[in-house]
This record gives sequence, structure tokens and C-alpha cells, in this order.
Amino acid sequence: MVFGDGFVVDELKLNRVRFTSISVVGEAVSRSSTIKEAEFRNVHFGASVELLNLDIRNTDLIGVGVSGNTLLSYAVLKDLSLVEVGFAGVSRFSKSTIERVNVDKALFLGRVGFEGAYMSKVVFRNVTFADVVDFKHAKLYRVQFLECTFKGPVIFDHSYRGRGVKFIDVKFEVEMSLKSTNMKSILRNQILSPVSDLEVPSVLEPMYNVLMNSESSPEEDEVPTELFYDMDSEEYDEL
Repeated sequence: MVFGDGFVVDELKLNRVRFTSISVVGEAVSRSSTIKEAEFRNVHFGASVELLNLDIRNTDLIGVGVSGNTLLSYAVLKDLSLVEVGFAGVSRFSKSTIERVNVDKALFLGRVGFEGAYMSKVVFRNVTFADVVDFKHAKLYRVQFLECTFKGPVIFDHSYRGRGVKFIDVKFEVEMSLKSTNMKSILRNQILSPVSDLEVPSVLEPMYNVLMNSESSPEEDEVPTELFYDMDSEEYDEL
């Protein structure tokens, strides 16, 4: 099934639904929507996806790809499984609550923003981050990075590390920024890996080809910067 013009739907409510083999060519925009107990399998978004204030729970995303930017700021993401997913443009999860989420075999080709996010019991396994990843002001509890690769700068400035944060068999190819954060205690002696070309796991090659061959160009879509301003200390304390 193909949606040629994309869609704009606010306050959408989806419960116990399944979407399979769908291509959305135009932009997908929704605000204050709720998704529960759903499955998205082999769904491709050819342009940007903007889902502000989304509440999504108990949902599986398998083989989902976004060729444009992905905006999920101020969202609630709980009990999710993301397997073999890919994001070509900028991905923003700023000020979102992310709990009990498993991300396995994923590609983030553009910048990724977790600024001000609250993350608990999140596992990233076999994930490649090709550009900047920003955890500024984020709070992390029991977050694990397993066999992941960070090819661009990683910013942990003013982030907070709670119990159970682990980096196992993780490759950092560029220096990290660790200003005013207790992440220093586990990362300051991290040995950098040699800079290498992007290697796409064979299982993700079809996804990568779809993302790169899309007619949409992620660089052409501008994400409103005012939505991702740096919080001052008072705002951070309130999180």
C-alpha cells in the first residue's frame, strides 16, 4: 500500500492494529496521538516524520525506515521493540520519556538528539550512529549499549548517569564531550577506535539501500531549532 501525499492527523488513537508493507511518500505529521499494542512491519517513510507529544506503548517496529527527518520530541515511548530499523535524516527524541525500549540492529545516519530525555531500562544492541549523538542534560538509568558504534562526536555534557549504565564492546571513533557529568568515571579512559568507513551489516543492507535511494533528501528538510534549545540549570533540575 502506498500513501502518495503523506498525512496530517492530530490526536490519532490506534489500539491493537498492524501495518505491513506500507510506503508513505509524503510527510507524516501527527501531534498528541496515542498508539498502543501495535505492530509496524516493513513500513517506509519517504519524507520526514513529525510526531510531537506522541504516546506510544507496547508496540513493535520491525523493518521500519525513515528517509527524512524523525521528530519525536516531548514523547512517551514505553515497552517498545525496534528491530532492523533505519533513519537517514536528523532524529530528535528531545525531552522524551523512554522506558523499557529495545533497539536491535539499527542505523542512525544523521544527527541524533536525546537532549533532556529521561531514559530507563533501554538497550541499544548492534546500533550504528554515523553522526553526532547528543545526550546533553539527559538522565540515564540502566541504559546499555552493546556492540554499538559511534562514528561521530558523542555529547554527554550535563547528563546524569544512574545505576546500571553500561558500554560493552562499544566503539567510539571520535572524542567525547564530558563536561559536568558523572559519565566521566566510566568513559574518560575509553580508547578510541580507528576511524573507518561506514560498514552496513548484511541484515541491514536492504534498509540502507531504501534509505539512500529515496527521492526525499534529508538535508533539504529543516528541523525547527527552537524546539531543541539548551535548557538552563533550573529546567534541568525539574526533570
